[in-house]
Amino acid sequence: MNKLLLNKDRILLEFIEICKNLNLFYSLDRLSLYGTMSKEHSWNNLDHHEIMMKYQDYEILKNACPNRVLDNALHSLYHDLQIKFVDDNKNIYENQPFLNINLIYPTNIANIKKYLKHCNQARSFIGHYLTMTNSNDWKTKNNIIKSHFLSIFYKPITYKEVANLLIKNDHQGFLISSPIIKKDSLKYWLPNIKFETKKVIINNIEVDVLVEFDQYLKNVYEVEYFEHPIPQRKIEYINPIEYKKIFS
Repeated sequence: MNKLLLNKDRILLEFIEICKNLNLFYSLDRLSLYGTMSKEHSWNNLDHHEIMMKYQDYEILKNACPNRVLDNALHSLYHDLQIKFVDDNKNIYENQPFLNINLIYPTNIANIKKYLKHCNQARSFIGHYLTMTNSNDWKTKNNIIKSHFLSIFYKPITYKEVANLLIKNDHQGFLISSPIIKKDSLKYWLPNIKFETKKVIINNIEVDVLVEFDQYLKNVYEVEYFEHPIPQRKIEYINPIEYKKIFS
């Protein structure tokens, strides 16, 4: 069993403790949320966890723990939009556990249209694959090569640029960030949330879960999540950046 899998719950616990001490909002997100709220009630098939948090709260976390966060405005070798919480961000290719952090942006439809422009989609694609060095999957290898070529014409988009594009005081709802901007990024749209959470215990860990999780999970996974276990992983991370395809 690899180091990431063995330590995924430990790094989640450390993150939760920091959020408590700093009074920061967070909720489980994506498959971590799915596994918690499904009938199976299990994280066993995950090699990392995902959470969502407010943009402003992430900035507080970043200032408090600059060596434990990985984002593309902080680290010159890291170009991905996906923010991560790690043991140590000095060596981003080290085999170490990580936590994906997805940011909650208050925004409106007009700004989302700007966000979804083709150039932003291309820049996020470049950033996602440009940081990788290799893969055992031909499609990922091809995307790595393609990203290096496209980076001649486009610079990867930073999460700060995304924040400037999306954040509006007169917002109509909230958009949860994605590592690659695509048309289907709209499935991470939440028309209204009150930032209320409830406590759930899983694997002897007490975690915060967004109260309005139900419709969100249905939008993201397009299934009645309660009746379905977490899908089997198709990739396995070997460090916070790179992953290999699992061949059945």
